Amino acid sequence: MVPHRLILASASPRRRLLLDKAGVTLGIYPVDIDETHRAGELPTNYVRRMAEEKMDAALQALREPPRCDEFDTLNNTLLTADTIVTIDDLVLGKPASFDEAQAAWERLSGRTHEVITAFSLARGEPKYAGRHTQLVTTKVAFKNLTHADMQAYWDTGEPLDKAGGYAIQGTAADWVEQISGGLNNVIGLPVAEVLKALDQINRLDI
Repeated sequence: MVPHRLILASASPRRRLLLDKAGVTLGIYPVDIDETHRAGELPTNYVRRMAEEKMDAALQALREPPRCDEFDTLNNTLLTADTIVTIDDLVLGKPASFDEAQAAWERLSGRTHEVITAFSLARGEPKYAGRHTQLVTTKVAFKNLTHADMQAYWDTGEPLDKAGGYAIQGTAADWVEQISGGLNNVIGLPVAEVLKALDQINRLDI
């Protein structure tokens, strides 16, 4: 069997590192979409829509020169993903200021929230067959946070590009009391689930 190459349509260094550690051969083709959260949209619907709209954008881009030359056989599979932090049916985004981060952390303090990743896979040309989207959820319980905890963490600079304003693989690990589910999912990609789905999609006779 010819080994399949995975094309990651994301600029996330965390997703790339997780896949690299799993020994996956990667191509990287980031895409940009409008990530506005629609009024009244449930978190699960939002994160699924983000993964699928990234897939739509990536498939369109990869059909056009010069990228089409990298994705013109069945020996490639495309991966898109989106990760959110949610509590009280709210999606906590990436904070742009300490006030935004503090508001999120005050909501998370002493409570359990969910980290949800939606990932989408699509097999290569000519049919883009076997398209698959899946949601994976991890529950994370935080200790009670003080203002000093929040200020000290903000001063590290780590929260700026993180959903919910924290990186569980970084200093914020000290805030975690319990995790139910996969740690990699919280970091940004549920690698075990992705690899299982990738194996299944690559076995399709198309």
